[in-house]
Amino acid sequence: KVHPSLGEGWQAVRLVLSDHRGDLATLREALAEEYDLQFILPWEPCIFPYESYYMEKELHGPSLADVRGFLRRAGLEKREGFPEPEDHIACELEIMGQLIARQ
Repeated sequence: KVHPSLGEGWQAVRLVLSDHRGDLATLREALAEEYDLQFILPWEPCIFPYESYYMEKELHGPSLADVRGFLRRAGLEKREGFPEPEDHIACELEIMGQLIARQ
């Protein structure tokens, strides 16, 4: 059973994908715009894409070392050339994909 909030989130994702069905260029543009609105632009609220910010209220905190330790123990590493630290949401989502692929 899915938690109601997670279910609502998946419904929102499904709606966005159905709005852009077959038009990857428009979907990429919409996702880039939403990313900028949530993570980049200077007004509040700004969402930080780093786990350490939420765990320690500072960037590059101890939880970054925890993530790196987990990756090392799991035999995983971030994609070469990825400019952000391992606790960045994009890196963590990519790692989740790798873990799922192992199953």
